[in-house]
Amino acid sequence: MSKPCLIYDGNANLYQRWVAKWQQKSGDAVDYCTYQDVADQYPDISSEEFQQTIHLILPDGSISSGAKAIFRLMLYTGGRGLFLRLYQLLPVFAWLSEWLYRRIHNHQQLVYRITILLWGISYSHSYRLTRWLFLRLLGFIYCL
Repeated sequence: MSKPCLIYDGNANLYQRWVAKWQQKSGDAVDYCTYQDVADQYPDISSEEFQQTIHLILPDGSISSGAKAIFRLMLYTGGRGLFLRLYQLLPVFAWLSEWLYRRIHNHQQLVYRITILLWGISYSHSYRLTRWLFLRLLGFIYCL
């Protein structure tokens, strides 16, 4: 394997949505695969584990999952690695990150709806939310 591979649940709308965003940011630096397509290539990871969390497999064979996988992925999407360093240095930050990841995973439909509400149906680099807020605040100011 010459580049990292993010493995996610292809049946989860929330993951599909965020993977599309990450793909735009990382370009071809990372492969994105559904566990449904590649699970047989990773016998050390159970089907239940694939269903519970995302996994980032690095070219050296190391595997990260959950929040840590997202923080490692951010290195390939233009991030500077701050969250990964915090995760590695502060056990409380790591615990809190994994706790939050589990909450988001367990409430995927709600988080997906909130994502759609904030960013719209399709992910793009538009300023839709910013424009919407700006125009309403501008109108509010004029009403004062």
